[in-house]
Amino acid sequence: MTGFAVVVRPEEARTQWVWKFPRGTTPLGAEVAVEMTESVVIVRDGRVLGVLPPGRHRLDPNAMPFLMMAPPEADGSLRVDFYFVSASGLLPIQEKRTAMDQRSQNTVDLLIGSEVGVLTRDAAHVVGQIVSGGDPAGFQAYIAKRIGESVFAVLEAQHRQTSKSFDEIGASFAGSFPAGALDSVAGELGNIFSLSQRGPLQISVDGGEAASVGIPPTQASVSEEDVYEMLWDCKYCGQKKNLGLTHRFCPSCGGPQDAGARYFPEESEKVAVRNHPFVGADVSCPACKHWNSKNAKCCTSCGSPLDGGASAQLRPDQVQGQAARAHAQAAPPGFGAPPPDAPKKKGLSGLVIALIVVGLLGVFGVTCTCLFAKRDGSFEVADRTWQRTIQIERYDLVRDSRWCDDRPAGAIERSRSKAQRSTNKVPDGQTCVKKKKDRGNGTFKEEQVCTPKYKETPVYADKCEYDVPAWKNFRTVKAEGGPASSPDWPKVDITRPGTCMGCEREGSREESYSVKFTDTKTKEFASCTTTLDKWKTFDKGSKWDGKVGIVTNAVDCDSLKKK
Repeated sequence: MTGFAVVVRPEEARTQWVWKFPRGTTPLGAEVAVEMTESVVIVRDGRVLGVLPPGRHRLDPNAMPFLMMAPPEADGSLRVDFYFVSASGLLPIQEKRTAMDQRSQNTVDLLIGSEVGVLTRDAAHVVGQIVSGGDPAGFQAYIAKRIGESVFAVLEAQHRQTSKSFDEIGASFAGSFPAGALDSVAGELGNIFSLSQRGPLQISVDGGEAASVGIPPTQASVSEEDVYEMLWDCKYCGQKKNLGLTHRFCPSCGGPQDAGARYFPEESEKVAVRNHPFVGADVSCPACKHWNSKNAKCCTSCGSPLDGGASAQLRPDQVQGQAARAHAQAAPPGFGAPPPDAPKKKGLSGLVIALIVVGLLGVFGVTCTCLFAKRDGSFEVADRTWQRTIQIERYDLVRDSRWCDDRPAGAIERSRSKAQRSTNKVPDGQTCVKKKKDRGNGTFKEEQVCTPKYKETPVYADKCEYDVPAWKNFRTVKAEGGPASSPDWPKVDITRPGTCMGCEREGSREESYSVKFTDTKTKEFASCTTTLDKWKTFDKGSKWDGKVGIVTNAVDCDSLKKK
């Protein structure tokens, strides 16, 4: 047997989707070299032991606990198989079949050919299928045959439903697979890999030249530019940053992935997903809680039906540039706890704000208390006065300014000038951010979300100065007196009544009644204003008890009681 110190895929085997390392003796401590675009599945006696991610790995049970299940031989070597599985590959499809043409009733030979892209979703399951069914080449041939049969099934169904010949039906499908041709195979094994058409579909009848045209991606494929893998950390062995779509099981210990442990990667850690048909968020098995692909009918772990299984909860969208804290992001239950320092920051800010507010309220309260505080006092009426006024208005030109289109009728314009009247919001580009959106199947999609920006632009208009006829206060007539006189309105002398220019009229009336007191304790003067009826009760020399402002020294007339 040949011994190997380094296990690596040779250059001539790199085009193969799955390649089995030739059996030999592999000593403990040997290195396994795994390229960035592949993973290595280690098998012993038909049982998958573990999966190695990209990198260089030393075969050591201390670093790879799953090797405990493969004890070394007497000479210290390991008896295991290494399967190199590419993240994506191509399957050549070629199928030939004889069929009866309904239109001509002749037997015809149908030949199809194409290439199908294979995206590995779970390398361990792929190898598990291979181990149970034979060698990698046989497994790939089986898948290719199943795809070819699916294409023929669709063509034959179309042929039975129409009166068209196979030539006509083949021409209508040339270039892209018939709808549903990949569904049966993808549905059967979709939990371990995804399929999408890569090369043009070639269809020929009776050995004629095959039709071949360029084809767009199938309906199930997604953009190659904006879909990436989530990450997850193994809760069994602590292996970090496993790929959410590629590593359904921990590549270190083989532990199953927990959909609730997925998180967004940093920008430098993103791994693109290419041509992955999205079928929906993963579903949890009601029986064993194992996570399965949405299109699986039965659990791949225990075989129970998946009807009624819960869908994976989606992590909240993340704006590009935010820190991707795997275990500290604010998230729904099952996605980790909020950042430990967040509550402290919020609490500290709230405390500072609360202290400031309390302090301001305290200062304001003290000021208000002092300003409006009153004390008891005894007072003697020193004097009392009254005053009544009447405004005399005159009809004359009044200078004013307004927007020119809002001038009153009869206004005489004197000047106008441009001035800013308002502002308009006008579009000013967009503010765009990239958001990461969890799709619930181990991948996330990056979407650019844009919101319109606006800027304020001034709106100018003409502003006018003008004269307009109007009534305005022209003079005041006044009557006043003391306790010896009875309050009365002043005599009004209107020289020119009417509404002519220069005419006059009586305007508003005002009256006030004031009482002056001597504080019997401090001998200081204080006063108050009151109503006419109350004013009449304050005879000169009369004594009263009541309240007076400490700061304002104003007597509260309503509180006064005669001694």
